Amino acid sequence: MKKGSVADGLVFHAGFPNAGEDQAEMRMSLDAMVFRHRLSTYLWKLEQAIPELGWQPGSVVAVDRALEPKQGDLVVAVADEDFVLRKLHKGKLYDMSGDNDQSETVSIWGVITHVLMEYRSA
Repeated sequence: MKKGSVADGLVFHAGFPNAGEDQAEMRMSLDAMVFRHRLSTYLWKLEQAIPELGWQPGSVVAVDRALEPKQGDLVVAVADEDFVLRKLHKGKLYDMSGDNDQSETVSIWGVITHVLMEYRSA
């Protein structure tokens, strides 16, 4: 009789249970978490730090173009033909210092969903 099988209405258990058996179906996948919309998600490596958010140079942000921006989202926007990081608040874009974006042409390119930072190099 196999461990955990049901025979005559009784469950057969033998020995100490393996703690890993409870987690067998719940595997964590970084790929599944970050790439919800695989064809419209991009990874960008930051060249400069963004101290207001605690992001270091070399941090990687995941930008999803399929998402509709919501209140409080961090977004990548195109301002005067440059990619910039902005925060959406009450329909307006603000830079990380809290100032309203005064650029002439601003359009939202995508929503930042994740950031990956290396705290310790090998």
